[in-house]
Amino acid sequence: MPMIDISTALTSLMFVDVFQVIRRTETIDQYGESTVTTQTFFPVYGSVQAASNNDLKRLPDEQHQGKNISVVTKFPLQGVVAGYQPDIIQWPMNNGGANADSFVLAYLDDYSQFAQGFVQAICHSIDMADFTPTPN
Repeated sequence: MPMIDISTALTSLMFVDVFQVIRRTETIDQYGESTVTTQTFFPVYGSVQAASNNDLKRLPDEQHQGKNISVVTKFPLQGVVAGYQPDIIQWPMNNGGANADSFVLAYLDDYSQFAQGFVQAICHSIDMADFTPTPN
C-alpha cells in the first residue's frame, strides 16, 4: 500500500501559520556571569495548534490560565543544548506581531526520519497574561 505524502499540506500557506523564533545563546564568563544573546528568525512557517485545555488557575494573589501550543515545522528548532537556552516562539503574528504571545519550547520531537525534515514541539506560554484571540 502506498504511503500518503502530507508534507505539501504542512508547507502550503493555506494550512500553516507564520511565527517568529528567537534563538538564545548563553555564554558564561570566568566569574560565572551569564550573557544571553539572541538571534531572531522571521518569517518561520509551520502548523500551530492548541495543545492544552487552558485551565483557569485561581491562586490567593492572582489568577491566570496556562496556554500551550503544538508546532510542526521544517525549521530546525533548538531545545536545551550546552551553550543554548530553548527557543522562544512568538505567535500569532497578526497585527504585525504586536499581540504575539511568547512560548518557550518545552518538548521537541525530531521526525526527520519519517518525513522531509519535520520537527514537532510543544511550547508553554511564558506570558503572565496572554492576549485575547483576534480574528485575522
